[in-house]
Amino acid sequence: TSSKEMSKSKISIIYAPPQEYGYGHFERCKILFVKLSSLGYDINLSGNLFPEIDSDLTIIDYRDAVVPPKLRNGKVLLIDNFGPDRNIFIHHDVLPHPKLDLQDSLKNILFPDLLNYYTEKTESNLILTYANGRNEKESFAIDDYLYNKFGNAYEYIRIGGFEPASTNIQLIHRLSKKEFFDYLSKCSTFCTYFGQGLMEAIYLQKKILIYSISEYHTELGKYISEKSNLPFIGSLESGLETSFKFEMEKSSLALKNSGYKNLIRTIENIFTA
Repeated sequence: TSSKEMSKSKISIIYAPPQEYGYGHFERCKILFVKLSSLGYDINLSGNLFPEIDSDLTIIDYRDAVVPPKLRNGKVLLIDNFGPDRNIFIHHDVLPHPKLDLQDSLKNILFPDLLNYYTEKTESNLILTYANGRNEKESFAIDDYLYNKFGNAYEYIRIGGFEPASTNIQLIHRLSKKEFFDYLSKCSTFCTYFGQGLMEAIYLQKKILIYSISEYHTELGKYISEKSNLPFIGSLESGLETSFKFEMEKSSLALKNSGYKNLIRTIENIFTA
């Protein structure tokens, strides 16, 4: 395929619904949209797993979703998919997983270029929590856990979840990526479940607490905890481990910002194969 023909290729990018899966999928797909558009591809970005349009390649960043019948005869690239279609279609993994070689997966994490502006250390007495989509009971459980552990010497901000019961905790429903990095870079501790934000916090060498929102997140949270010396404080389903004693540490993992370059190379190889 010549580069002129390649530049006209139509690519559909499908991301998992943010309310159900968190905003990480959407945010990284949005950046991929911009990067591929700048290379001359014709890009469609959608949260609909059953697209109306036809494309030369469909990229699906939708956890372990099964590829819909309409797309199965075309070119498909699966992002972070360990479902039944993993070995049927081309796949590219961008977050660590117990089934992957850790060092290989750390090279593929999709960090925005913007993140590099925040690597200088600035810290305050802020404890930041990511709790998108958590219900009232879950939101209160996280708030109570953190306040009981750290006390009133800290400022508490929770991103997403239910309106706090305590005036000690400030709720922010939604942040732009830049606003999120502003808060993340200055917090002393970040509390989150496994996903993109966790990796960004590791990249910025933050102290981190990992909790879980599902069995799947428990498996991944425990895995990254074992590999990185970050504390895993339990699952919201079965209750956070309030008696668990640990020292707050920074992750032992060293991360590089090469993920988008590697993903775009995979995409270009699909068209030139």
